[in-house]
Amino acid sequence: MSPAGSPLKGGNAGFPEGVSRRLSLRIGPVLSRLRKEELPVWVVGGALRDLLLGRPFRDVDLVVRASREQVASRFPEGVWVGRVIPAFVLESKIGKRGTTVQITVIAGSLEEELARRDFSVNAMAMRLSGRGGPGAFLVDPFGGLGDLSAGRLRRPCRIRDPFSEDPIRVLRLVRFAATLGFVVEPETLDLAGRSCGLLAGVAGERRRQELLIFFGGRWLRRLPGIVPMPFLGEVLSQAGGFATPLSEKACANVPFLLALAERHSRLDPLFRLWVFYRGIGRGIGTEAGAMARSLPFSRSERRRLLRWDRLAGFLEEQRAGPWSAADRSLLMNDDHREKIVRMVERTVEPRARKAFRRWWNEVVATLCRPWEEVRGMLSGSE
Repeated sequence: MSPAGSPLKGGNAGFPEGVSRRLSLRIGPVLSRLRKEELPVWVVGGALRDLLLGRPFRDVDLVVRASREQVASRFPEGVWVGRVIPAFVLESKIGKRGTTVQITVIAGSLEEELARRDFSVNAMAMRLSGRGGPGAFLVDPFGGLGDLSAGRLRRPCRIRDPFSEDPIRVLRLVRFAATLGFVVEPETLDLAGRSCGLLAGVAGERRRQELLIFFGGRWLRRLPGIVPMPFLGEVLSQAGGFATPLSEKACANVPFLLALAERHSRLDPLFRLWVFYRGIGRGIGTEAGAMARSLPFSRSERRRLLRWDRLAGFLEEQRAGPWSAADRSLLMNDDHREKIVRMVERTVEPRARKAFRRWWNEVVATLCRPWEEVRGMLSGSE
């Protein structure tokens, strides 16, 4: 256990009062129902980690020492998930955005539950309620607070292999490196590398969720200096569903493609994902964007991916016309249009870039501007 007398360096949430206060603002009704039962409740995992770092959070993991019946009686709207470790999932409607709350019921010790976590920075807990009120100490049996201060990812328990237990944690490792900028302990990295081949067998929905968070990270450009190659290339290729490993040449192109993806807005990780995987696909001779589209994206996400592929193909062909109604619709849609134009323009030989830009301006003048004028006239007459 680690004493909790001061906020973590770099964070803005004092401990424990600040953490408890911010959680109460987000999941106050949930905590109130648990407190009526006087059940021991701890906050664990990513929410506690982000609170200590002063980062925003959405999902909250709680651990409760109680029976399933006690929890279910207080939350009839919740749903039980998980077979090995049952957890109760519900939505808190406090604030502008809902907060997903997962309540794990334990009968044994809290340390045993924390030992099952993926990394030490997620294997900490803070007492929120129960007889005697919040505890005065952070439950930290695996040194997570020290790793959090040092910016380090490390498995919590040396007698467990978290990656073979759940291979999605290999992708989570590079995701945390991309979003937090944390380095990886060598022994943990070695274990992750041994389980990398199991990642392709993980459900596509889980891989899609982790990849979108990964491509929303702040550290994409610097990631090759944090996570060694070719481990990074293998993880991203396995997560994307490539049938064969990336070649040495394709792996060498990963840092450039990550830097290219980072140039685009963090507000749209899907576009970053498309930029990266389209470049990887072209580098190994596969259909542009086909791999990314194979993941279980939503209908709107799939439509955007297909539109970007079509637009990039249109630009690379530099078609001279005539242009169909579908072409007009494609070119009128400004969903990252200029970014794709600049991206394709960089692939053209320097001597031909001026001619490429001239051709594109002519296409815009021919197809886009007249239609915009007509649309403006129609909207003005309504």
